[in-house]
Amino acid sequence: MFLVAFGVFEAVKHGGLAWPLFFAGALIPAIPGLPRSLRRWVPHFPVAPLAVIAYFSIFPTTDDLAAPGFTLGLMWLAHIAISRAYRPHQTVRDLNPADSDSMSRS
Repeated sequence: MFLVAFGVFEAVKHGGLAWPLFFAGALIPAIPGLPRSLRRWVPHFPVAPLAVIAYFSIFPTTDDLAAPGFTLGLMWLAHIAISRAYRPHQTVRDLNPADSDSMSRS
């Protein structure tokens, strides 16, 4: 929830393009047009939003350029954190169904 609150703070403080990218960051992992393999791994892997946050923290020359991209990365990371917190608990057998079949036969 801290990431969402910080994203709202950034969007309110900087306004403009930060608001559309606030909502885009929250919805990136839910894009329906991605192929199934990309939809499963890429949007829910935290390295991509961390790279976006790092890029917009280091390279832009003004806050007006940095804030929208930084807000995008924050909300993308918040979406990942919230979806991981509320997903059902997975066991090793859930991750590899072939192993669970061989274990049930023995």
